[in-house]
Amino acid sequence: TTTVTSTPTPNLEILPMPLFTVAGTHFVEFVFLHRPSDTLILADALENFDACVHGKVFERTVQMLYMHNCPGPAFEMWSQFDMSALSSPVLKICDHWSFNQIVLAHGPLMDHTSCMNMGVTARDIFMNAYVLPYALAKGKTHADNEV
Repeated sequence: TTTVTSTPTPNLEILPMPLFTVAGTHFVEFVFLHRPSDTLILADALENFDACVHGKVFERTVQMLYMHNCPGPAFEMWSQFDMSALSSPVLKICDHWSFNQIVLAHGPLMDHTSCMNMGVTARDIFMNAYVLPYALAKGKTHADNEV
C-alpha cells in the first residue's frame, strides 16, 4: 500500500525546496520542487527512454512499461507501489505545486518547450503517467478523481 510521509526520513526541513515523500513496500521515493525555476525533480518517479542504445530487448521492455518516448512510472514504481493509490498524492502535488518543467532520472529534460512540442504541459505529463491510466481502467474521468 502506498502512503504519503509514513516512514521516518532524515531531517529534510533544512532543504531549500519543498519535498514530497511517497513510501512504497520496500523503499521511499522523493519528489522535489525547485521553486526558482518551477522545476519538478522526480528522481525515479518517472523515466523516459527514447532512442534505445541498449538493444531490442531493452527497447521492447520500456515500450511495454510505457516509458518509451513518453515519460512513465519506473519499473520499481510498478512493482513496489500500489499504483492506483498514487492518484491522490499525484493530484495533490499537481494542485499545490506550480511547475513548468520536469527533471527525470532517465530521459531528457521535459522543459516548457519540449512539453509544448508534445502538446501537453509538464503537469499533464506527471498526471497522465499516474492518474489517467487507473482512472480510465475504472471508467472515471480526471474530474472524478479531483481531491
